[in-house]
Amino acid sequence: MHRRRLASLLGYVSIVLAAVVACSRPPLPGSLEVTVTGLPQRATARIEVGGPGGFAAELTGDGVLEDLAPGHYEIVAAPVLGRQEVVPPV
Repeated sequence: MHRRRLASLLGYVSIVLAAVVACSRPPLPGSLEVTVTGLPQRATARIEVGGPGGFAAELTGDGVLEDLAPGHYEIVAAPVLGRQEVVPPV
């Protein structure tokens, strides 16, 4: 009976150890897809993206940023001048 408890306990320890090892791997790079909608025809968007480690990118329309480091990203859209009006970002 004592051997069964020991074997059961060792199985539990190895499972917990495997989970800790799996979780300690560094996170994988990711991507960010930006879609621009609601602008007047021929208007160009101006979107700035900032992130960890000094990451910076500027988009002028739809786009995908790939191979991004894990972390927080800030997306800022500037107002766009249409034919007769300013279209604010939402």
